[in-house]
Amino acid sequence: MAEIDPRPDFLAAVAWAVARAEAVGAEQFAWPTGCAGWTVRDVVKHCADVAGLVGGRFGSPARPPLAADAPDDDVRQAFTAAAAALPGLLADDAVLALEVTGPGGILPAARFLGLFTGEFLVHGWDIAAATGQDAEAPADVAARSLEFERAAVPAEGRNARAFGPVVEVSPDAGPTRQLAAWLGRA
Repeated sequence: MAEIDPRPDFLAAVAWAVARAEAVGAEQFAWPTGCAGWTVRDVVKHCADVAGLVGGRFGSPARPPLAADAPDDDVRQAFTAAAAALPGLLADDAVLALEVTGPGGILPAARFLGLFTGEFLVHGWDIAAATGQDAEAPADVAARSLEFERAAVPAEGRNARAFGPVVEVSPDAGPTRQLAAWLGRA
């Protein structure tokens, strides 16, 4: 069975999260999110840093994480800019043959992108849910990510620093909500 190319879902997840960040009002950056202890600003900053990290794994010049006190607009713009570089960095099919450093060590590029697809979907959900935006990403992308994350991040023995316990949600909840719940969002 041929492996599915993770790039379209990854790029769709990043674009969806960027759109959520771009819609955040100035007063909303200080609002709490479902990511325990993080404000909307913290989540957008994290997304900017992660987009920069991912880009760095695929050839973009290394960019240091944003300063903790960077202005909100700079944080949003950094996320947008780092995300805009990703399609070009991932365009060549040869990137799928790479092994890259990811959570827990060296990973095949496809697995790395699969993990970060969930990262951007869940953090996009954090931003959207906190600010009253539509919190459902494209259903097909979220459903595939949910299937991937259920296998990659089991309910038992998960890294408690990165993932809360699975939260029960209605079985008819959308796939993005189910994904957020699987990764510990109430």
